[in-house]
Amino acid sequence: MSEVTLRLVNEKEFNQFLEEEKVRYAHNVAKSRNISFEEAFERGSKQIEELLSEGIHTPSHYVFLVEGQEQVIGNVWLYINEENHSSFLYNIFIDENKQGKGFGTAALKEAEKWLKEKGVKSFGLHVFAHNTGAKRLYERLGFEVTSVNMMKKFN
Repeated sequence: MSEVTLRLVNEKEFNQFLEEEKVRYAHNVAKSRNISFEEAFERGSKQIEELLSEGIHTPSHYVFLVEGQEQVIGNVWLYINEENHSSFLYNIFIDENKQGKGFGTAALKEAEKWLKEKGVKSFGLHVFAHNTGAKRLYERLGFEVTSVNMMKKFN
């Protein structure tokens, strides 16, 4: 398996992550909801800014760079709910040219290790239905479906 390390971002890296994450999220929302990229970007940016209302200093939110092969190859955004010892993966991103090589698996295993050290007892996430590669990855790592959203589109 590929080896990676997770490193908390600094202010400059956080700002770059934030701008890139808004674009990535908008693409997924647009595809999932069958809306324009512009509408998805507007909605998604607002959601992300509310979630990370204090930027890099937003309590309980952690953004890591994924480093492998002596370079930054992606990022991981985690949230910890300390009251119920649960966590949520807001996003994992691995550079397109590094996908399918075990880096996502390695990054999630590192994230799990870090979460366990923090006393977390559960790890949740959301995956868009069209992201079949991510769904397979999560299932291989032991994630189980806890709910399903469904939609019917009319032409």
